Amino acid sequence: MAHQNRDQPLFKLALLSLSSILAIAPSLGPAIPEVAKHLPGVSAANIEMLVTIPNLGIMIFVLVSGFFASHLGEKRMIMFGLLVATVAGLAPLVTNNYFVILSSRFLLGAGIGLVNPLAYSLLNILYTSNESATLLGYANAITSLCGAVTAAVAGYLALINWHATFLIYLLVLLPLGLFALAIPRDFLGDTQTPAEKAAPVKTKTWVGWPVLLLAVGLFLFYALLFALYIKVPTALIENRITTPGAAGLIVSSFTIAAMVVSLGYGQIYRHLGHYTILISMLGVGITMILLAESRTAGLDYLISACSGVFFASTLPYAFMLGAQISPAHAENLTSSILLIGINLGVFLSPYLFNLMKLIHPDLSANTSLLIAGMGIVLLGLAFFFASPTARKEAPVQ
Repeated sequence: MAHQNRDQPLFKLALLSLSSILAIAPSLGPAIPEVAKHLPGVSAANIEMLVTIPNLGIMIFVLVSGFFASHLGEKRMIMFGLLVATVAGLAPLVTNNYFVILSSRFLLGAGIGLVNPLAYSLLNILYTSNESATLLGYANAITSLCGAVTAAVAGYLALINWHATFLIYLLVLLPLGLFALAIPRDFLGDTQTPAEKAAPVKTKTWVGWPVLLLAVGLFLFYALLFALYIKVPTALIENRITTPGAAGLIVSSFTIAAMVVSLGYGQIYRHLGHYTILISMLGVGITMILLAESRTAGLDYLISACSGVFFASTLPYAFMLGAQISPAHAENLTSSILLIGINLGVFLSPYLFNLMKLIHPDLSANTSLLIAGMGIVLLGLAFFFASPTARKEAPVQ
């Protein structure tokens, strides 16, 4: 059945539509100042956690998605995940209770987490290498584009009503409808499931210290990087530079720039080699420092876009490095550990900055951005000087 349908445009569109929801969870970020105004009894860190807690749900349910797939089948699991994400994403429209909103945000991440592992792997399973590479490029662009657009729209919806911000999650209805309409229940046919296809012949339970250190590095990088989502909107409002709508566009400029540049990562790495990570992280760190010092909206747009240009190469390089230092037969476990590091960093980012504020009560959003930028610069140097040693000492199986 899969072989009869997979070349149809609507079938491909339905598969690609899954990528549209992978980066929309943190799009609430630009509306944080407006949400905080209407939840006055909630601390700043807890308000900011509304942006990041979906990543905790994503992290947990990525790990258990194989269990759901084995019991429900791939299509039913995807439909279930999309349905959960739709209901949970829209639930804050009708409540002012912080804990209900927080729970719904976690469930939004849970729904996305069930879809996440299959959004890209299905393209590799159903299509030849050349066609799958093309489709994966489209999928990556769709993910970034939808993340950027929803962040921009969220900022403007916040000007109407803070509840209206959550209307951005109506986007989940698109893949839900397309998948229900275009994808047959047995669309994989006799093909192995993604978990079976990816399963190594031999598994390892220990990935080695280099992989764990890389995961810690990614944890710190994303915890600091997410200041862009949780501190930039507040800093702009505090400085009376702009509105939540324009703040959303500033965050979106980062994502759009990263989307465009990431399409050329192969060429970038071929020219820069091991210097890719150094230049990328130094660029992200320095631009965040400049953003902390900027006092004009136009300059903010430019700096944020430049930051996205540098950011585009960091994640591909990190996962490439992870593959190089991973022991044989432990590649999937290595990827899972790196994803856990990333999602934990995003989830705990508000608390990292809240801890800084406990130490320095007068810490402003601009100073938080400055500290984040300096931290990323130091991480870039650490990645650059540590990764050759890590590759050299990687276990050989």
